[in-house]
Parts: sequence; C-alpha cells; structure tokens
Amino acid sequence: MRTSIVLYCGMPRALTCISHYLNTDFFVFCSKMANFESKSKKKGTFPGSNMEQTLVILKPSTIRRFLVGDVLTRFQHKGLIISGIKMMQLDETILREHYAHLVDRPFFPDLVESMTATPVIVVCLKGKDAVAVVRAMTGSTNSRNAAPGTIRGDFGMSGQENIVHASDSPENAAVEIKRFFHPDEIFDYLPCALRLLYAPDEL
Repeated sequence: MRTSIVLYCGMPRALTCISHYLNTDFFVFCSKMANFESKSKKKGTFPGSNMEQTLVILKPSTIRRFLVGDVLTRFQHKGLIISGIKMMQLDETILREHYAHLVDRPFFPDLVESMTATPVIVVCLKGKDAVAVVRAMTGSTNSRNAAPGTIRGDFGMSGQENIVHASDSPENAAVEIKRFFHPDEIFDYLPCALRLLYAPDEL
C-alpha cells in the first residue's frame, strides 16, 4: 500500500507533498481544489465566505480551573473556525451592557463579581450554523442540568459558574462580536481542512 502525507494550505504555490511514494491522483485532486479556491477567492465568492459567526466567552471559572485548552479543543475538533480570540479584563460597565436583561435581578452583583474575578477569553467562532452548533455543544445554562457530552455537562456544576457564554441568536452574535472585538481583530481566512469538513453544496 502506498502512503502519502499532504500538507494543503489553500493556494497552489503553498501545496507541498511529502511522501515515500507519491500518490499522483490524490496530488492532482488537491491541486484542483487549490486552483478552484484560489479562483473563487479572486471572484469574492470563495468557499466559507458566507458562514455564520458567533461569540463565546470563556469565563473566569474556565480560566481558574485550567480548562481553556479543553474547551477550545472541542470547538476546533468540531470543525469551527477561530476568527478572533483575545484575553481581556471585563468591568461592570461592559457587563451591564452585555447582561442588560439581568441588571435588575438580585444575583447581578454576584454575576459581576464572578465575571471580573480574572480576565476572560473572548472568541469569535465561524462555521455553518455556528450559533446553533455552539449552543448545542455548550448545553443547558445550569450545568447540573446539562447533558453529558456537552461542555457544561462535562465540566460544570453551577448555573453561574457555567464555563462559557455563547450567543443565543445570529442577531445577538453580531451585536456581541462588535461589543468585544474591533473590526481589525476579526480575520476571514480559509482553513486547510475546509474541504474535509463540508460538502461543496454546504459552502
């Protein structure tokens, strides 16, 4: 059996094949994909350009418990694309804006204290139906009720210290991304594995 390792980075000139025995058919296939994506990008319609974006906040409970890698790995293994990521310290002003629907609730001071205990990591994720996909992955708000296999179901025991925040609709995602990121902090790029994640008609 012939084996080959192909490193494919989306542009013809960046296509490299390292193999003991070159599998010509596979190499040609990858070259055609690279040419297609390169031409499509020039037309402004390259695959993945119309994917949905969503915001995720890795809360202080995640930072303190050294779960950042575990959580990000789940999103990446799912096939979601990290379009923006940074660490930042939240304050009461931005939390009052972000959690405006909870400001009058008696637990809001505790929420502020929890969300400002350490810096957080904010992430913009991109993918087909990204909002719904991420919400399904995170699980119920109260971690005790979240299904096993979800992020909260596996890592949490609390309704407040529930590991992550995730946008609940595409409309809110757009607002939240603008709240936490400057436009030049969001990157639109084409991952090498895109063709392995989606069928052509899904892009």
